[in-house]
Amino acid sequence: MREQLDGRERTLFEIGVAFHQCTRLSVTLGAIAEQTADGIETGFIEQRAGDVDLLEDRLDIGQMCGGMRCSNCSAGGTITADRDPGGVRVLVMDGSHGGNDTATIPAVSDLKLKDLKYLVALADTRHFGRAAERCFVSQPTLSAQLKKLETYLGVQLIERRPRHVMLTPAGERIVERARRIVEATDDVVEIARSHRDPLAGRLRIALLPTIGPYLLPQIMPKLRKAVPRLELMLYEYQTGPMLEHLLAGEIDVGILALPVDGHGLTTRALYDEPFVVAAPAKHRFASQATVRVADLAGETLLLLEDGHCLRDQALDVCSRIDVNEKQDFRGTSIETLRQMVASGTGVTLLPELASRGAYAPTKGITVRPFSKPTPTRTIGAVWRASSARTAAISAVNKAIAEHAA
Repeated sequence: MREQLDGRERTLFEIGVAFHQCTRLSVTLGAIAEQTADGIETGFIEQRAGDVDLLEDRLDIGQMCGGMRCSNCSAGGTITADRDPGGVRVLVMDGSHGGNDTATIPAVSDLKLKDLKYLVALADTRHFGRAAERCFVSQPTLSAQLKKLETYLGVQLIERRPRHVMLTPAGERIVERARRIVEATDDVVEIARSHRDPLAGRLRIALLPTIGPYLLPQIMPKLRKAVPRLELMLYEYQTGPMLEHLLAGEIDVGILALPVDGHGLTTRALYDEPFVVAAPAKHRFASQATVRVADLAGETLLLLEDGHCLRDQALDVCSRIDVNEKQDFRGTSIETLRQMVASGTGVTLLPELASRGAYAPTKGITVRPFSKPTPTRTIGAVWRASSARTAAISAVNKAIAEHAA
């Protein structure tokens, strides 16, 4: 716990605190153990009716504070603190009743990063064997190290049952912090690596679901050639979650439709992508070389569900004409829209990349370009203005801008 003593906040280790509870009044005589720059220092405290007073100057490790008496019943005791292989051993003795309280405050340096990695891996897999494989150690090694970690912390982290692993409430809370520590150390390594070689290391890239499947096959060979030492980790998010992950530092750059709003973010336009019309194979558009936006008047328009920026873009294109959005349908992906068009349910707007190559028109679908002025969307990159990976991000942006069109 933390208390205000002699004008400043101090940490009271629970060992020794309340080693004497006065039988006459609500007074507790206990011990304070505080981590300082020089180690751990100790002294007595007296707690009376919610107030805490320091009764003795703190003493360095190896010294003894003796003769302390309760202000109400003359009970007294001593406290000592000595070095121990596991940290600092604190002994509090109640001289009046012959009892004592002893424990070891672990040395902070004994907490090993690899043990935290083992704990995080077990939390993710809920299986000792799979966690050991993930950490490239044997299962007995991982199990033994986690047991040592529990001993070191003095609390059970894991409930071990046959064929079932659970974390205790304390384990759940510690895993949350351990995960942040592990991720932070990975970031330290990546920052150092990026300074040695800005175009090497890991780069986390997120793309919209309406961009990634159609852009990546086209530009990945070019990216591998342009930045061969970069390890590209790819994610897929809608715009809102993408910006949240970006601001939280969980991804390095996002590829999405511009414009976007975000304080502390930098954007760059990469390419403009035209829209095309997808209609059933026997639709009247099949006899036209191009389609005007006005030609969509009166058509049943199939759109993605809320949250997809492609939905908003399609509605913007059709904002000046009378189209009928199908109210009982919301697509979850472009592929769903494509199949609904093939069934004759209605027409839709597709990004041009979603109509090329492996995604060229299939049986039952007619795809036509718009006549000029062609409606388009601007695809761009967004990243944190404070990012340390700007050189790698710029190289990736350059490759996408050159080869996406």
